[in-house]
Amino acid sequence: MERLDILGALSEEAGRLTRPYGSESMRLANERVAEWMRAAGMTARQDNVGNLRGHLGGSRAGGPTLLLGSHLDSVRDAGKYDGPLGVI
Repeated sequence: MERLDILGALSEEAGRLTRPYGSESMRLANERVAEWMRAAGMTARQDNVGNLRGHLGGSRAGGPTLLLGSHLDSVRDAGKYDGPLGVI
């Protein structure tokens, strides 16, 4: 929950969560999540349109793959769990 609070503070508007696609607050959120990914042993990379991807290799070649996806941008005055809850 602490990490959701940290991400919830990254906003374009004081007092509410507004993190539009391509905004400075989204860039900062991507940087923070990439740091957490790397600290967990994952590789992290961002493409030229702002999609952040993390990868953690499996312990067995050819083993099953698990894919998860969500978003770090938000609509105006979103809840702090909108998107990041699926990332964290």
